[in-house]
Amino acid sequence: MPSPRIFIGLENIAGYASMLQKGFSKLGIKSDLFTRDNTKFAYHSSSQNPMVSLLRYTFKLYRKLYQSESQFLKASGYVIDLMALTPFFIYALFKYDVFIFTYKGCFYQHLGFIDLPILKCFQKKIIFVFQGSDARPPYLNGAFLSKRGIIGPNTLKTDAKHLKVLKKRTKKWKKDILTIERYADVIINNPPTSHFHEKSIISFLRIGIPYEEIRLPPSARFKDNNDIKILHSPSNPAAKGTEIIRKAIKSLKEKGHAINYIELINQPNSVVLENLARCDFIVDQVYTTNPMPGFVTEAAAFGKPAVICGYFHHLIHKILPPNKIPPSHYLHPDEIEAAIETLIVDKAYRTGLGQKAKAFLLKHWRYDKVAQRYLRLINDDIPVEWRYNPYDINYIHGGCISEKNVRAVIKALVRVYGKQALYLSDKPELEKQFLKFMDAA
Repeated sequence: MPSPRIFIGLENIAGYASMLQKGFSKLGIKSDLFTRDNTKFAYHSSSQNPMVSLLRYTFKLYRKLYQSESQFLKASGYVIDLMALTPFFIYALFKYDVFIFTYKGCFYQHLGFIDLPILKCFQKKIIFVFQGSDARPPYLNGAFLSKRGIIGPNTLKTDAKHLKVLKKRTKKWKKDILTIERYADVIINNPPTSHFHEKSIISFLRIGIPYEEIRLPPSARFKDNNDIKILHSPSNPAAKGTEIIRKAIKSLKEKGHAINYIELINQPNSVVLENLARCDFIVDQVYTTNPMPGFVTEAAAFGKPAVICGYFHHLIHKILPPNKIPPSHYLHPDEIEAAIETLIVDKAYRTGLGQKAKAFLLKHWRYDKVAQRYLRLINDDIPVEWRYNPYDINYIHGGCISEKNVRAVIKALVRVYGKQALYLSDKPELEKQFLKFMDAA
């Protein structure tokens, strides 16, 4: 049986797609990676196809025109982008058997995903990989809420204008996920972001984040001295809780700890990797549902442990057995300072945790092993333990957002639009949990 021809695209968040492609290559499986954007973080994208170069240029032009106040220029940008995208879609339609879409990034997501029924009509295998904020309900999504100005470091805007935007986006988010479910053969998502799903999903952490061991020259490696080097590299400081991390570091310095705190914001991946090689450990983020997201995975590749926090820390054992939980210092958000201090003072624990994290990657998440799991998905050879029923979800906190802000946002949204604004009517027990949560003290 010939190997499937695999398309991967059109996003490459934290290098996930490029590492997956390397995994397929290691297995001798041909796949092509196409991304619409040359990311500022400089993750690898393999395609040198001239159509992709044109696609990236028109996408850049589209984004520029779309920011204009002129409706004519906005429409022009949209038409230009569509004209470039269509011949590329036709090319891909006849070349590939399997389409792996990352971060909700298919060809025509802005046109109601009209490419999906066409792909199904041509009997293509469709796999969608959600990576967090692309699936989480907007009212639980700190990255979305901060981008829209609804929450800020010291502000919370729940006026009619902002709530209307939130309601509209929530409705669209739910509709998008149901559309994807209608046509996708496989959906991969993290259970605590699966509120809007109505069909079973494949647990993201069961598949893993593909990685490769990173080797840097000796000159770039960590040189020991008396201070503790702590690295924080947020792509979105507001969403990652950077201000809270800064306060924790300041407090620990005032306690007398010798800390060399390094903060990298919007730096190329090569710069981040050089600093990872030199640090003692990293602090990733304050509110997450994943104990080992992309940056923590990169740190683990160097044998460097991570402090990471989230309200899901006490629930992860319900969806994964102990040997499948990625090793990190994963605690409640209120424990961020104590968590950092633990890794500062306990060198044996710090070193051991880093070694465990690296061993976990080698055993479970090496790029070829993740690619092998994708081949099982493609061949419909799916173990029952990989599946998750979204009707089992009982997670009522969000991601990249504090419990206090989640409660306030939900309360304001329900007060104006009613409980139907949560779009959880298919999960009445979960809906009740949210209503009870929002009224709690």
